[in-house]
Amino acid sequence: MKHPLCYLLYFSVILPNPTISTNTGGAVTWGQDVSITCSISTQHLGGTFTLQQSSGSFRKSQTSSTNSAVFRIPEVNFSNEGLYQCHYHTRVSGREFSSPQSSSYQTRVSSRDFSSPESDPVGLSVAGKRNI
Repeated sequence: MKHPLCYLLYFSVILPNPTISTNTGGAVTWGQDVSITCSISTQHLGGTFTLQQSSGSFRKSQTSSTNSAVFRIPEVNFSNEGLYQCHYHTRVSGREFSSPQSSSYQTRVSSRDFSSPESDPVGLSVAGKRNI
């Protein structure tokens, strides 16, 4: 009895590490709006980018039809300070593939100059015009 030959074809998609950048270069001022961009060099588009803060609770995911996603963090405060990483996840021919984590990106939040009432985000005034 002859057995038919059966060939199984396995394929794998190897995704590169995503890159991460900000519109601020890493240093931000308390209360500033920040955009963090995650991007990847791949032909397998239509996946989901996840941005996660390593030492905090910040985690957002965004589906993108291109090779990048922009995450906006409005009015940053000191809890937004820390290391961030991106991750990319996509489906190819019905199978799930994930990238390695991006390199860590350090964000430092500095306080505003509270000597001027215009930069006073919480109602404090050095001149004493407003009180909490």
